[in-house]
Amino acid sequence: MAQFDSVNKALADNIKGEKIAPGEHHGKMHVMYDSYTLAADLAVNDEILLADLPEGAKLLDAVVKSPSLGTTGILEMGIKASEDRDGNTLAEDSDYLVDSADAGGQAVFARMGASAANLEPGFGVTLGQATQPYLLCTEASDAGTGVKIEVAIYYSLY
Repeated sequence: MAQFDSVNKALADNIKGEKIAPGEHHGKMHVMYDSYTLAADLAVNDEILLADLPEGAKLLDAVVKSPSLGTTGILEMGIKASEDRDGNTLAEDSDYLVDSADAGGQAVFARMGASAANLEPGFGVTLGQATQPYLLCTEASDAGTGVKIEVAIYYSLY
């Protein structure tokens, strides 16, 4: 049987004094919570802009919670164009955080994860600038008004 050291285990054992980044060991979990109550049905390609994520946020998880949006209604959670901590471009991606929250005919609690169709690329990415997350409607709703959609994005910050 072989044993292998992870990146942070190797840093912890390193006699040269390199340190584990504060957000990766004893870091604090932060959450950006937001909500939106429908004033009208959502149409395909409607966007709900969410509160910005701060520079330096290391993305850990995201959830979308919604009661039924009627007989139809599917949302994705993504980000507008941005950059990561290394200065690499993060192109706008409507399902960067949650690929499908299908609230058509039933309530939904969808989270960042892997599906056969899509692997959310956002996990573990550290943002290099404040970044605009958003919900995108990919299948119109017909629930009318008063439906409250809630989201949370979890991240560490250092």
